[in-house]
Amino acid sequence: MIPYPKLVSWLVLFVYLFIYLFIYYLFIFVVAAATSYFIPTNKLVLPPKGRQFRRVNELFINSLEAELEWNPAGSYGALFVVDKGISNKQQWKHDEKDSFTYEVLGGTHSFLAYKE
Repeated sequence: MIPYPKLVSWLVLFVYLFIYLFIYYLFIFVVAAATSYFIPTNKLVLPPKGRQFRRVNELFINSLEAELEWNPAGSYGALFVVDKGISNKQQWKHDEKDSFTYEVLGGTHSFLAYKE
């Protein structure tokens, strides 16, 4: 008999989740060859709740908004986004970047603060 069966099942679930997220990020950031571009905030959307890594914290967003107002030239983190409307990176063209809609994968709170 396994001691602490619930703990073991949680650990197995955690390992599967870690592997899934590792492969997901490997595809997005390595295979897709992420690069930096300026994208208008009206072209950004939040991912569905199932793909959000943490819940939106309104207090944190308020503190980011205050920081942006106090220090607009500050060093703020980049947003990590993915275009859900294309199937490979060759379909994405820099001149057409404003015609796509992007899902924010990293930097959700910053995105919401910028949008305000």
